[in-house]
Formats: sequence, structure tokens, C-alpha cells
Amino acid sequence: MEWYEPRLILQTPPREFNEAQLRDYISCARKFADNVNGPFAVITDLSQLRASTVDSSMRSLYAEHQRAIATKDAEHCAVSAIIVKDALQRGVISAIFWLSPPVYPYTMVSDLESALAFAREALANAVARVERTNAARRSGSSW
Repeated sequence: MEWYEPRLILQTPPREFNEAQLRDYISCARKFADNVNGPFAVITDLSQLRASTVDSSMRSLYAEHQRAIATKDAEHCAVSAIIVKDALQRGVISAIFWLSPPVYPYTMVSDLESALAFAREALANAVARVERTNAARRSGSSW
């Protein structure tokens, strides 16, 4: 996981990976979730992924991870944009989300520019909501 710009993470998994690599990623993602503060957006670029390397046990493992961090994601993840280039990649994501529906808005797009546009807009809206809420708390207003 790396910050592409403030509050925006860009993830690019390797073309092929195994369960051990997925477990390492999940460990890193859980540490991030434990320490995140405020809204963030995630772009996952799966365009180079060889979808056939993601078997059912790996999909289940990732769905389990999604469920484990759902509370943090619901509070802080403004949006997820997933870059896919073919139906197999889209199918991997659909299978994972069928097992564990995301608690944040998401979209699947075909290129980085579309992902950035979607993520930046949703993130700006989320940051604005947090700022309004914080201002209202400071002023004692209920709005």
C-alpha cells in the first residue's frame, strides 16, 4: 500500500501472487486500518492481474479480511475504485463482494484516470462532511 496523494492509496498487486503474499498484504492492510484517522480513498489497479491465479480459498480469505475491517472501513473509507480490464478480473471482485459486500461506495473502471476522478470526488465530499461535522461540534451546533 502506498499513498498516491494525500488520503488516496494506490494499490497494484503483482500479476500473479500466492496465498502467502495475500496474507502478507492483509496483515499490512489491517495495520493500516488500525491506525487510519479520517477519510481516505483506495484505488486498486488489477489491470495486470492474472485472475486465474486467485483461487476460491484466496477469494474467501480476502472476503474474511473485508469483514474483519468493515467497522473501520465504514467509518473512514470514502470510496474504492477498482481498475479491471476484463471479465475475469471483474468476476474475481464480484465473487469477493458477494461473499463480503463492501461497506463503502465502489466502482469498477477501465483506467487510472477514471478511477482518480471517481475517488477524488468522493474523497472531497467525505472530507467536507467531516469538516462540517467538526465545525458544528466546535460551535455547539447540532448540524
